[in-house]
Amino acid sequence: MPVTAKQRRIFEFIRRYIDSNQEPPTIAEIGRQFEMRSSASVHAVLVALAGSLGFILTRGPGGR
Repeated sequence: MPVTAKQRRIFEFIRRYIDSNQEPPTIAEIGRQFEMRSSASVHAVLVALAGSLGFILTRGPGGR
């Protein structure tokens, strides 16, 4: 499954955010950055990046 342009931009944002803050952005912070009103939309992108694409690792339920 190829990476979409939006997925790539979100992945790059996450990388830069971690480099600057030593922790990942919240779903709300990602949503604000990309003007995504629904946390479910952000979650769907993160699931794609973590799932078959393998771009990110998730820790499961909980903060950050």
